[in-house]
Amino acid sequence: MKTKRFLFILIILPFITGCIVPSIYPLYTDKDIEFDQKLLGTWTDEDEKSTWRFERGSEDFYELTYTEDEMVSMFDVCLVRLEDETFLDFYPQESAELNEFYSLHLIPAHSFARVLIKGSRIEIEFLSLEWLQEAIEDRKIRIDSMEFGDERIVLTAPTKELQRMILSIQDNEDAFSDPLKLFPK
Repeated sequence: MKTKRFLFILIILPFITGCIVPSIYPLYTDKDIEFDQKLLGTWTDEDEKSTWRFERGSEDFYELTYTEDEMVSMFDVCLVRLEDETFLDFYPQESAELNEFYSLHLIPAHSFARVLIKGSRIEIEFLSLEWLQEAIEDRKIRIDSMEFGDERIVLTAPTKELQRMILSIQDNEDAFSDPLKLFPK
């Protein structure tokens, strides 16, 4: 049976950066993937409430161990280059803490963020859920998505459409969260 992946990303990341935007498809194709050694290591936020440990994963992927309040989550992460910008694509790994019946009800999803690697600091800016919802409602952005609940959307557009959207908004600071600044631990 294929390895099950879990939508932990909808549970964990909203608490660290506000709401995130999950996507059924990744932001990358094979030709967009890069690997930067500078991302490797253990990083912490300014308040030292969370740690982010990036290790080399398979091929040019990273394995991220995210820890907050003694809760650990694992992600496969890909560094994506689109034109002159770099992004991280997060995808949750299987969790042993969930029972099989419960895990069968979860759907795997990607999320992505713009990333700047500045010497001894990393800045991560997630796509803003509020901005995207408003842009879709006002028809400033046309992208395949589904609404669920009162305040959530899931992007259902294929990778090429996601890339076109990201490139069209990359200079709009409102389209991304305030930077989450990480420092070496």
